[in-house]
Amino acid sequence: MSKKYEDIEWDFLNNRYKYTHDIHKYPAKLVPGIVEKLLERYQTKGMDTLFEPYVGSGTTLIEANIKGLNCIGTDLNPLARKISKVKTTYINIQELTKKIEKFDHELIKVELNINNLIVEYPKVTNIKYWFKKRNIKQLVPIKEWIDKIQNQDIKDLFEIAFSETLREVSMTRNNEFKRYRIPKEDIEHYRKEAFFLMLGNLTQMRDKLEEYLKVSNKDSKINIYNFDTVQNIPEDILKENSVDIVITSPPYGDSQSTVAYGQFSRFANDWLGHENSEKIDAMLMGGKRKKEEVYFDFPLLDDSLYKIKEQDSKRVREVMSFYSDYQKSISNVAKVIKPGGIVAYVVGNRTIKGQLLKTDEVTKHFFEKNGFEHLETIIRNISRKRLPGKVAPTGKKGNKVKTMHKEYIVVMKKI
Repeated sequence: MSKKYEDIEWDFLNNRYKYTHDIHKYPAKLVPGIVEKLLERYQTKGMDTLFEPYVGSGTTLIEANIKGLNCIGTDLNPLARKISKVKTTYINIQELTKKIEKFDHELIKVELNINNLIVEYPKVTNIKYWFKKRNIKQLVPIKEWIDKIQNQDIKDLFEIAFSETLREVSMTRNNEFKRYRIPKEDIEHYRKEAFFLMLGNLTQMRDKLEEYLKVSNKDSKINIYNFDTVQNIPEDILKENSVDIVITSPPYGDSQSTVAYGQFSRFANDWLGHENSEKIDAMLMGGKRKKEEVYFDFPLLDDSLYKIKEQDSKRVREVMSFYSDYQKSISNVAKVIKPGGIVAYVVGNRTIKGQLLKTDEVTKHFFEKNGFEHLETIIRNISRKRLPGKVAPTGKKGNKVKTMHKEYIVVMKKI
């Protein structure tokens, strides 16, 4: 019999991020302890393959690899894919250390001559608005140095350290996922040193990677792709009935009005030359607003949509677009799960126009329509370290409401 209950053991409010989990910031990270606990409860002998349909920063891949599972993941955000790859890739620590020492030795000479340095500005949107001139003069030679690295895995790690450095030196408020510039009165006294931050990030990443490599399973494979589960799951990557378990945390809603993954990643995606960096949020689930209304033959959701429509006919189509894409994604994910296979979705229930959208019940319903039975839903408290206290659901600065403070771990089994 299915059940729904609260359990403070799943809160992990004082969770310490081990291994490579915290080498790079990322919005609304899945807590590693949740994945570890789910695998302890649901991984059975003979399980071979885990699928992560919304990879994010790679939390599930790390924990599943430690447990000996082969992992396949996908994400449309190129920064997310690169973070996940770096977190889970074997690199010779001695070779990496030598490269970091070489970087330190060669770039300190550039730093000593920074005032006389002339650089060509890269094609980064509004670069002078977001970065001080001195920092641009530091960042350009760092990027040029990275571009010359021959070992691709080490180059990727340096790029992720560079990504973290970009956000640290930028004139954006670092406690925000969306990009808001620091107050004008603070800009004159704002001083961050890119070289030293970069070196610190590299050193921390090396140490964290060394810690992870001691416990990682070298025989388990990890492959990360960029296909969109809303559209399809390529058969040459995952065949029907081939996956043992899915553990994931899908977006809480369309990223343009909830957690803006694309905005958060914009600095790195611009500087690293990733295409369509300005369009990522629109590419993600629910990013394209439907012209027509969509209902789901599920009163718990449809009734809320009708009430939102009464207040805002435009906003309701954005919400409908998200759940329409979500339903398609779940339908595609369901096809690749083996009979008896497990899915665990960590979701949040957001409020739109005063209407609580019970995404946990929607998730349960969508999977039941695809031949799954509900095992349990665990309710947990969200740490404020993972989400801001308030967000702007309309996308307009200053128009903020409190974010959700509970998450729901919805566990289903394919019949």
